[in-house]
Amino acid sequence: MYLESHLNNDLVLIGTGTCLASLIGIIKQALGNNHQGKITLFHGSRYQDGLYLHQDLKN
Repeated sequence: MYLESHLNNDLVLIGTGTCLASLIGIIKQALGNNHQGKITLFHGSRYQDGLYLHQDLKN
């Protein structure tokens, strides 16, 4: 969950597999609230094809 009181803090989000959906929700909410801190996402997978939405997130 994104807290608007942390608008200027850096965010580090870490997850694997389907957890990515929750992390994307947090990122969208942060960006929608004009988050000012740095946002870093680490999404892991044993295999490269397990990194779904990889190109979308790079863009």
